[in-house]
Amino acid sequence: MKIIKNIDDKELKKYKCISLDTEWTKNYKIKNGNKPFAFSIIFFNEDIDTKDIINESLEFKFISVYVDNDEEFPTLINLLNKYLDNKKFSLLLGHQVISDLHTFVHYSEHYENINCDNIREWILYFKDRVNNKRIFDTRFDIKNRLTTKSRRLVDVCLDMKVRNQKDPYKQPELNKSMTALHREFIENRDNHIREKLSVMNIRHNLSSILVYKLYKNNIYLEQFININRILYNNLNTHFNYIKTEDFKNIMNI
Repeated sequence: MKIIKNIDDKELKKYKCISLDTEWTKNYKIKNGNKPFAFSIIFFNEDIDTKDIINESLEFKFISVYVDNDEEFPTLINLLNKYLDNKKFSLLLGHQVISDLHTFVHYSEHYENINCDNIREWILYFKDRVNNKRIFDTRFDIKNRLTTKSRRLVDVCLDMKVRNQKDPYKQPELNKSMTALHREFIENRDNHIREKLSVMNIRHNLSSILVYKLYKNNIYLEQFININRILYNNLNTHFNYIKTEDFKNIMNI
């Protein structure tokens, strides 16, 4: 299992909020067949300076986890459950985060001795989020702000003037389906594929935070910001993919 992070566990007490994004392969032929293989968490506080967002100078703390093989799922979910300790954090943020949580819980039914207690607790918070403000989903909870009917993350971002890719219908890391790319990684151990998917996962995660803060602070950007430049500043010492020409090209869109 590959774990990349820029935060120590002892630093976690400095943060009250977390943002989550996960990735999984799709299999609708069997019950609870969608198989998670990666997640990222960004740790933050509500006092993020929006100037750092506008100036593309935001710094963030994160952990990124990606399996080496399909047998590591129990370890993956136990690790996610550990970091989603609902006693330590007052807010969980994400885009379709309820799908992320449910996918982990549902697939865990294929195994024994997996602890999903914290994940299940956040699912309960989601169901009661009108009365309990501990969870915010940028797909469902942004009201009276978006002009687009679509609630895809890329469309929400473009509506909020957060640019993350050239082609709004194709993510820069995907030249085939997510499931096919992950299968290729498992078969060939191509670390470049893993890095691309991990960075994409963190981009999704960070996008939710930017959208959330712009919405909560009622900020309407005059010009687009490029999330990829924020990613570069925070990830360039952790992922070789960040240093490639392909990534540099999307930094300049």
